[in-house]
Amino acid sequence: MSVLASRRPPAAGVHDEASLSRFVTGLEVVLRELSVKMALVWWERYTGGPGEGLDELERARSEILLDPSYDDLVRNWSGGRLDPLLARRLAILGDLISEARVSAVPEIYTLQNDILRRVIVFRPVVRGGEIANSERVRILRHEPDRAWRREAWMSIAPLSMELAKPTVELIRRRNHLAREAGAAGFVELTLGLASLTPAEVMETVERLEAASAPLWASFLERSAAAEGLDAVEPWDVTYLVEKDAAIPTGVFPSERIEPSLEAFVRAFGRDPVAIGIKIVRQDIPFGGLCVPIDPPTDVRILANPRDGHGSFSTLFHEYGHGLHAVFAGANSRLLQEEPGVLAEGLAEVWGWFTFYPGWLRGLGLDEELAATVVRAQGLRLAARHRTLSADVAWELSAYQDPYQDLTALAAATESRFTLAAARPVHRWAGGPFPSGYPMYKQNYILADLIAAATHRTLAEDHGPDVLGNAQVWEAVSAAYWRPGASIPWRERLRRFTGRDLDAAAIDYGAPLGPR
Repeated sequence: MSVLASRRPPAAGVHDEASLSRFVTGLEVVLRELSVKMALVWWERYTGGPGEGLDELERARSEILLDPSYDDLVRNWSGGRLDPLLARRLAILGDLISEARVSAVPEIYTLQNDILRRVIVFRPVVRGGEIANSERVRILRHEPDRAWRREAWMSIAPLSMELAKPTVELIRRRNHLAREAGAAGFVELTLGLASLTPAEVMETVERLEAASAPLWASFLERSAAAEGLDAVEPWDVTYLVEKDAAIPTGVFPSERIEPSLEAFVRAFGRDPVAIGIKIVRQDIPFGGLCVPIDPPTDVRILANPRDGHGSFSTLFHEYGHGLHAVFAGANSRLLQEEPGVLAEGLAEVWGWFTFYPGWLRGLGLDEELAATVVRAQGLRLAARHRTLSADVAWELSAYQDPYQDLTALAAATESRFTLAAARPVHRWAGGPFPSGYPMYKQNYILADLIAAATHRTLAEDHGPDVLGNAQVWEAVSAAYWRPGASIPWRERLRRFTGRDLDAAAIDYGAPLGPR
C-alpha cells in the first residue's frame, strides 16, 4: 500500500453525523495532497521534465477511492438527514468513486498515461523538418499555400497510426469497466456524472448544426468562389474562416496578451499580482492549459500563443479557469470538484470578453476594426461548434463500436458538419483527447451556451457598463465561483440566468446581442 493511501481515514470509525464529518474532512486532506502531487507531475511533463512517479500516484488514488468500505459508507449514509453541505460533499465523493471504477483501474491509467506521454513529446514534421505545435496551428489558420496547409493537416497521421491500437483498446476497456459498474457504457457513465445524457448532447449538437446552417453555407459558397476552389477540403476550413473574418493578426501581437489581461483585471478593481495566477509560455498540444496545483494559492497556466485575436481569447479563457480555481479554492477539497461542462463554461465567460467592442477599442483598435472582430464572432463560433460536433459525434459512435473503421467514421463526421470533402486520413488518435480526456469535447460546445446566457444576463442587469464594473466581478464570483460545487452546476446556471442549458442561447447572427 502506498504511503498516501495508508493515511486515509478508516470508514469503520463512522457511527454518527459528527464522525462522518470528521471522516470526510480527513479524507479531503489526503485527496488534496494527492491532487497537488499529481498536478505537479503533469506540470513537469508539460514543461519538458520527466514527470516521474505518476503511476505510483495513480495507484494511491486507486487504493483510496476503490476501497470497498468507502463505497459502502457512501451508500449507507446517502439519502439520510444530514447537514446539507455534508450531504453534498458525500454525494461528490460518491461520484468520484463511480468515476474511479473506470479511471483509477491500473489497466486504464497506465495505458492512458503512456499514450499522453507520446502525444506530449510528438512534434509534427512539415516540409522535411519538425515544427512546433503552435506553428502547425499558424499554418492551418493563415498560410495561403494550400499544399502547405494540406501537409500540416496530415502531419499528425504518423502519431495517429502509432496510437490507434492502444486507443481502441482503451475505449474497449473503459466500456467494459463502466458496464461492470452498472452503466450502459462509458459514455453514459461519464455524461451522467456531469448531469448530462448522450441524447441531450446530440440534440444540442443537431440544433446548433441547424441554427448555423444558413450562415455556414453562405460562408462556404462565398469563400470557395473568392478562392477559386472547386471543392473545400478539410485543410481549407480554418484558413477560410480566418480570411473571411478579415482580422489582421498584426493588431493582436502575442507579446501584448499578458499585459492586456492584467490591465483588464485591474479595470475591475482587482490586482492580478494578488490573485497570483502564474502564466508560463510552453509549446504544448493545446492553445493553453490551466493547471490548478493547489488552489487558491498555486494556480498556473501554460500558454502556447501566436499573433492573432484567437490567442487572446484562448488565454483569457484559461485565465477564466484560473479565476474559478482561485475563488472556489476556499472551499473544502470535495467542493472544488466541478464537472467539465461548468469549468469550461466559466472559462468561456471570460473568453467572450475579448469580443466586447469596449475591450477591443481599449486595445487600440479603431471603431471599424473593432466592429469587424465583433461581426466575426458568429462565424468563428459556427466553425468551432461544427468542428467540435464532428469530434463529439465520432466519439459517441466510437464507443458504440470501437472496431468499426474509425478513420472512415472520422472523415464522414467531419464532412457532415464542416461540409468539406471527406478525406479518410488517419488523424483521430493523434491528439490528447480520445485517450487522455475522453468524452470531453462536448463541454466546449456547451460552454458557449453557458457563456452566451451569462453575458446576456450581465447585459440585462448592467446595461453597457459591464467592462470594468466591480459589481459584474462580484456577481460572477458570488453566483459561480465562490459556491464551488456546494450547489449543483445546473442550479447555479438557472439561478443566475433564469434558464437551463439551452441551444437557443446561441444567436450566430449576434452572439453577444446588440452592442
